[in-house]
Amino acid sequence: MPKPRTRSSSQFSAPQKSTRWIRDEADRSLSPDKPDVAELLAVLNSGYKRGGTRPVLVPTKDGWNVSEMPTFCPVAMAGNNPRLPEDTLSRTIRVLLLPDLDGRVEETDWELIDADVRALGQCLADWAEAARDGVRTNRPPLPDGITGRARERWSPLMRVAVAAGGRWPAVVNSLALDDKEQQEMNREDGMVRDRPAVLLLGHLHEGWDADEPFLPTARLIDGLVHDHPDDWGDASPLGKRLTAQRLGRMLATAYGVNSTRLDRTGPRGYAQAALLPVWYRMGVRTDPRRLAPVRQPPPKQTGASGATGSTGAVRDGVTASDAASRCIDCGHAMTLIEPGQLVHPTCEPWPPSRMPSRAELVR
Repeated sequence: MPKPRTRSSSQFSAPQKSTRWIRDEADRSLSPDKPDVAELLAVLNSGYKRGGTRPVLVPTKDGWNVSEMPTFCPVAMAGNNPRLPEDTLSRTIRVLLLPDLDGRVEETDWELIDADVRALGQCLADWAEAARDGVRTNRPPLPDGITGRARERWSPLMRVAVAAGGRWPAVVNSLALDDKEQQEMNREDGMVRDRPAVLLLGHLHEGWDADEPFLPTARLIDGLVHDHPDDWGDASPLGKRLTAQRLGRMLATAYGVNSTRLDRTGPRGYAQAALLPVWYRMGVRTDPRRLAPVRQPPPKQTGASGATGSTGAVRDGVTASDAASRCIDCGHAMTLIEPGQLVHPTCEPWPPSRMPSRAELVR
């Protein structure tokens, strides 16, 4: 894996053939205070899965060409508690080593064990070559709760463990569960901090009354600042109170949720139905039966004749506001067939075992 040479995100040395990347004293060499470390970490983050690439400038006789540099390779880092960012830590498996004050650890003088280690390495290489096809195609299950980035970390090891057989699958299961428990304890101790958009999603769910299908933006912000002043008030990391613009930017950029109005003259705010699928898929909300159905306003008519138009008048039994409604599963616009309809008939936002009945979705 090549080393970045400049501060430009695209200016890296030309790709070289590499099978592994080893970094010692990572607490110094990957210190966030050093120049170009952010670019190097970006390379590491992109290369933790097969197929990862980064743009690179390749010199030609006419100047420079942009090419995609493959960054996938095994990485090993050692250091005295290096200050790695959370997105990099989430891609790693940590092996904690403590001093051996009692001298009980076996000797690791490389001059004494070098030949044995090389022989062991060759045996592992021969076995890995023989097991390659099985490891590549096998997808063994992992314990419950090992999902997302944790699954990406532990699945390759489980595939190797199944190929090795014996006690190794049970060992990987145990290690994965221990890692999950450690991550949860780190989060409870404040060592792991969610990204602002993820934190916002959870805090919105905590403060949202299930009987409120719509909340104005100003009311949402007041509640967030009151309940979590260290995150959204003047004491937040930004040093200022959350604004409607920042709230809207986080929800729209991270989750595709935009503010709306119940009518032309009302305040802008957010519909619970728009946040429901995001809460569900992000693991924040798991019980669809807490959903408050969206109560549609009564049909409007414009003018003495009641002629149809874009101001909310009735057209074929469907109001303009109904026609602008969006499915809580796929997010696309839909024409309502029944008052309070929240989902396309062909969409299923929940697993069949927990799918609520129409009576629960439509009041």
